[in-house]
Amino acid sequence: MSDDYWNTVGPAIPGDVAEQYTSHRLVREVIGSRRALKILDLGAGDGRAVDLFASINQNLTYYGVDIEVSPEVASRSRADVQFETFNGTDLPYDAEFFDIIFSHQVFEHVANPLKLLMDVRRVLKPSGSFVGSVSQLEPYHSFSLWNFTIYGFGKILLSAGLKLEQLRPGIDGPTLIMRSASNRDQRYSKFFGATSPLNQRLIRKGGKAGMSTKQINHRMLQYAGHICFVATPAETNEAVAANVSGPESPV
Repeated sequence: MSDDYWNTVGPAIPGDVAEQYTSHRLVREVIGSRRALKILDLGAGDGRAVDLFASINQNLTYYGVDIEVSPEVASRSRADVQFETFNGTDLPYDAEFFDIIFSHQVFEHVANPLKLLMDVRRVLKPSGSFVGSVSQLEPYHSFSLWNFTIYGFGKILLSAGLKLEQLRPGIDGPTLIMRSASNRDQRYSKFFGATSPLNQRLIRKGGKAGMSTKQINHRMLQYAGHICFVATPAETNEAVAANVSGPESPV
């Protein structure tokens, strides 16, 4: 693989543990023991992440935002939190407002991902983190427009002024494909929380082959259905060097 590929994704592949992640686990780790943080739930949907952040600690200020019409928004029933509506690209918040921006399986549904990522960068504090997950090898679902490779997502982040800090493998792609082909058979649901079959095999075979933790993580990332990520504001020269426009519309 090219130097550009490794320069983009290599530093973000962790060498601590080779495990399947979720965006919820990752954002818990990023927040850690910090308090008094402003959290944006970007693509809040039915609002389930309210409970996630309340379980992390009670000193987080939650903001939720989503487009006006989607199946997930239509299913929202909770009234304990106020949710904002936006046009899909321009976030209704001041610059450098948030400590954490959380995005769970949102950007495969975004018509102009680069433009929205640029606004994520605008409203994120210089010391802040953009944390979440996005589809890589996942079949069409809920008006999804496209999937991202680990390389492609890293490049579009950098073009928006954000730099990958972590890439963690989520549920594997073949398991998501089988789940879709079986009309979302509930037997597959457990693998969002437990290690999915291909990931189990890659961890086992990688260990037997003497692969490093980083190598096993990279192998799982290559076949991941969901990619979990952490990004932070990039230096200006890094963003300019990315030189990629990314997808701009669904046509």
